Amino acid sequence: MKYSELIDEFMKAFPEFEAGAKEELDFWEGEEPAVHVFFANVLSPPLEKELIKIDKNHALLRRIFSFLEEMATSEDEQVQEVAAVTILEHLGDDKERLRSARLLMGNHTRKMSEKVEKGLGRE
Repeated sequence: MKYSELIDEFMKAFPEFEAGAKEELDFWEGEEPAVHVFFANVLSPPLEKELIKIDKNHALLRRIFSFLEEMATSEDEQVQEVAAVTILEHLGDDKERLRSARLLMGNHTRKMSEKVEKGLGRE
């Protein structure tokens, strides 16, 4: 997974987020969107919403966390940075949400989350 292809990879993996992705891309008026901003606006809000109702859409959450595990294990450090800073750091803002999320995280994502939380002094 490469940083330059991250948005395209996400859009292929999650067609259910097409409306939000299209809205975000339209905002950029044909320019390449900032990757961190794209993920903050397109993935983070529905991820938080799904974590609240974890039993209802567990399959979607598993797919999201599988994608995050791919990001966390990417050789491209910029991809890892998007996972850590844009997604995991935000999940840690709410301890209950973080606890639910960690139940679904892969090993690398969980370690990355722990590192982020320790770095911010929250663990």
